[in-house]
Amino acid sequence: MTGYIAKLAAMSQDELNAEIDTKIANSYHAIVHSDEASTLTAETNSSGWMADEYEVQDVDLCDDKCLVQLDFALSGDAEEDMGMSGTRITGTAIATIDDNGRVTYDEISGEVELD
Repeated sequence: MTGYIAKLAAMSQDELNAEIDTKIANSYHAIVHSDEASTLTAETNSSGWMADEYEVQDVDLCDDKCLVQLDFALSGDAEEDMGMSGTRITGTAIATIDDNGRVTYDEISGEVELD
């Protein structure tokens, strides 16, 4: 192993957790722009969707990538004149960190929490 994954493999558990947390914190906003999130936000009358929070559930360090399972929450602003039909989405995703340290999000699923 060389590159970023080798760097992760050489870390202590605490260092690994901190590094993964930093990678996710700096990139999880990308979930808002995914096709899956767009489909969910279209079910609401809210706008201005933002990624609010995440929680790492599991980390799987492979030979050429690191897979991170996480829970997330998105929130939007209700349009005042349209009533309330959901301003929060919660769900799960898999983040893949490649050997160059790039993060992509797959297997995104979620549901609109109705107000």
